[in-house]
Amino acid sequence: PLTGLANRRLLDLSLEHAIKMAGRYEKPLCMAMFDIDFFKNYNDTRGHAAGDQLLVKIAELICDGRRDADLAVRFGGEEFLLVLPETDLDRALAATERIRRLIAEQCEVTISAGLAVYRPGMTQEQLIKAADDALYRAKEKGRDRIEYTA
Repeated sequence: PLTGLANRRLLDLSLEHAIKMAGRYEKPLCMAMFDIDFFKNYNDTRGHAAGDQLLVKIAELICDGRRDADLAVRFGGEEFLLVLPETDLDRALAATERIRRLIAEQCEVTISAGLAVYRPGMTQEQLIKAADDALYRAKEKGRDRIEYTA
């Protein structure tokens, strides 16, 4: 309720549908996972109310940077997901970079992002894990960047 974004239940339903459509019609599908860099430090130094305000602002910027057909989800804590149906890697990278830049310009923090490309036969869990693995690589490589798994 804090951010107004979709929750895990809607993600499960929507992603199941997106995967079925991508598989059936051989359409591209990507997923971006975002994580606020050093959010714990932000919360510890500014307080939880400021942290909540930051989460709301970042949710707004993710929505500003997405298309109407994309699903923005608060995945948990300071993690967000964006499901990008009918979107290939190049377009997903451009959308993810647009969001990363918006946040860097308008917030006092940066975000790291992991991008995954759906491959036929992947499950929801595998797609989410691929995005999470790419996000982990972005964090390892210095944050404020995008890594992807194609």
